[in-house]
Amino acid sequence: MKKAFLIPFLIVQFLLFSCNNEQDQIKEIVITDIKGKMPNPDSFELVDYQVFKEIKFGDEKALKEIKELMNLSIYDKKDYENYKNEYDFVNSKKNKDEIAKYIIHITAKGQNVFGATIQSKYSYEILNDDSKKILYSYKLK
Repeated sequence: MKKAFLIPFLIVQFLLFSCNNEQDQIKEIVITDIKGKMPNPDSFELVDYQVFKEIKFGDEKALKEIKELMNLSIYDKKDYENYKNEYDFVNSKKNKDEIAKYIIHITAKGQNVFGATIQSKYSYEILNDDSKKILYSYKLK
């Protein structure tokens, strides 16, 4: 009787650990990227971190938006290639329950070049592949 409960419990624990590990990995990638852009990385302080949106494989609305951006950037080869790769990846998997891309919003404090502490908000789009590649990052107002 105990084995009947133990196996599902272990499976659930594994799934929860895997998900948290993936989220922790993405969070660390974002924080490392922000610190790399700071004049004083040791002054970094995380204020807020949230997964703003999860885009699943085959998401028709997301694919349409990416396609429109791809069409708008036909004269910029680098942007076009980035959007094309993103489109192909989001459109590639058959499992609609898996997450293809994360949009992360993060607020952080740190010292600027003058030594004053400032607070900034950023948005990151991260592909959920093996490398967890940052597609785009920009500062929010």
